[in-house]
Order: sequence, then C-alpha cells, then structure tokens
Amino acid sequence: MNLTDLARVRDEDLSRDPAGLPSGAGAQALLEAITAEPVERRRPVRRRLAWGAGALALAASVVLAAGLPFGDPTTRYANAAIVVSRYEGQVTIEIRDPLARPEEFREAFAAIGLNAEVKQVPVVKEQVGLLMGPVTPDTGHFEGWFSQEPIEPCAATTCVKITVPRNFPGRMIFGVGREARPGEPYVHPMWHLSRAMKDVEVEGRTVAEVRAEVERRGFKVGYRLRWRTEKNAYIEQRATADQVKDDWKVETVQDHSSDTLDIVVVPGPEAWPAPSPTPGPHWWERY
Repeated sequence: MNLTDLARVRDEDLSRDPAGLPSGAGAQALLEAITAEPVERRRPVRRRLAWGAGALALAASVVLAAGLPFGDPTTRYANAAIVVSRYEGQVTIEIRDPLARPEEFREAFAAIGLNAEVKQVPVVKEQVGLLMGPVTPDTGHFEGWFSQEPIEPCAATTCVKITVPRNFPGRMIFGVGREARPGEPYVHPMWHLSRAMKDVEVEGRTVAEVRAEVERRGFKVGYRLRWRTEKNAYIEQRATADQVKDDWKVETVQDHSSDTLDIVVVPGPEAWPAPSPTPGPHWWERY
C-alpha cells in the first residue's frame, strides 16, 4: 500500500495557495480534514511501584501477574508483608513484615495458586522473620519434604527459595518467627547450647551440678530426656523433676523460654527401655 494515497491533504494542494491566506482551497481542505473526524489518542499509562514508607503504611497489594499455572512465565504477587514468585517448580519468598496479619500472607500465596497458611510462632529475638516449613499435614508429609535454601543478598527480613512438587494440590502451612513473649516457650531454639551457659562446660556433668549452675544464674529449670536409639537418632521427651536422677549425665542445656532453661539429660540404665515416640503437638498444631 502507498501511504501517500491515504493522505487527505497533499503538499501540492497547500503549495498552490497564496502564502498566508487561510481561506485558500488547500488551507480550507486541511481545516476540514482536522475537524471532520476527531481522533482519540491514548498514551500508555506508566505506573511505578515504590516500596517506601508511604507504600508500607498503606499496605497496598499489587498483583503483577496472578493465577498462572506452573510452566507459564513467572507469577509474582507483592504486598506490604510478603513478595511471592512462582515459576515451574520453585517458589521464592521475601518476608517484608513478619508481624503482618496472617491474611496478608495467605492472600499472597493464593494469588499464585497455592493453598498456604502462615502461622506466627514464638522464637528467640535472632530468629524473628525465620520461615519454617512448609508442612503438609493433609498428605502426611511434614518438615523436610520440601527443599529450602536462602537467597543472598536479601533486603527483606527473610529471603528463601523453596522447591515444591509440580501442581501440588494440597494445603501447606508455613511458620514465621515472631519474638516470644516473656516466659513463652520457643519454637526451634536456635542454639545447641543456651547462650546463658556458653561459658560453662555442661556435657558429661551430673544433673545436680548443672541444675545448681542454672539456678545460680537466675533461671528456672526444665528437663528433657534424650534416649539415643542409634547413631545420630534419638527419642526426646519432656520430664518432671521426680523423673530425673541427680547422678544422670547432662548432654546439653537449651533455651526453653526467656526465663527457663531445659537440661537435656541422658537417662541412666535403670530408665530403659526407651518409651515409644509420642510426637506432638507440633508447632503448626499449637499456633
């Protein structure tokens, strides 16, 4: 197609008019062409998403792409609490506000097609924002079924990448660490040895010796019996003071809450056989 055939007014029409005379035939034709059919012109609207204090205060939710199945281009959802991206078998998660309402986390996962619930669980201060799970209790699969790896660098509280089965249909439960209230038991203590006892050698000492040291430092005492069943495997159960002998050996001391330390004890030979495992309630059942 010749584009010149589409022109309503040509240069030669204008060149025949006397200069400066708007009433000439060419000028009149140009005026009629302009006014005859108004043309609606639309400019693309450009929007920018800024994550400054104002955006966080509004807790604005923005769907960048939602509802796409696995295999389609990356699906991404962001609000003031969390950013979730999903592509094929991987989900990346950036936790921006671990203390946000659980509904904000849930809506983000729903936007990318996952039936996921987030529960806030008490942890030591250093673990605030820690992502736990996911667990899938409806299918009998629990922690460790999904692979999880941190993303660095991370500008949010927590950045992780989780690999999930393709088109997973079930319910997932995540935990996000919040700072425990005074006296509230921690979920997943961070240290093998309590920070309060890091300057003391406790392994191999008697229960009576370690208990005296814990009390001297102003803490209450709790007990856990650790039954070693094979190499790197054990059964653990909480115990009361009357179930623990003073001459049994201590394996470690762990943080239980802000005011209580748990002495982890190796049961003496008279305590065997080991009890049957009685797990639970798990953290996803308690909160």
